Amino acid sequence: MLEGFLISIPGVMVLLLGWCGWVLWRRRSRVRLAEGAGACVICKTTFAEAQITYHGEVTKAERAALDRFQARFATFKIHCHECGTINICTKDGQAFRALTGEGG
Repeated sequence: MLEGFLISIPGVMVLLLGWCGWVLWRRRSRVRLAEGAGACVICKTTFAEAQITYHGEVTKAERAALDRFQARFATFKIHCHECGTINICTKDGQAFRALTGEGG
């Protein structure tokens, strides 16, 4: 019985490590998709030409500030270094709302 427990711990660790790698790969692929498809809402510079930074998922508080239709499709945020805004994007990489330094 003890041998089965000792064997299962490394197996679970490998599965957990694989899952973490998949999550990181998925987030990186979303940003790559946005680079090819999207453009900044304010300066209209495509994400492929601009210097961008991934800012994570859209929080519940940020979703509450959006209208119902926008909140449904808001997935992640990208910071455009050309104009300094944070763009809220769909899962396809299309930016539809920009949050400026003044609060949106």
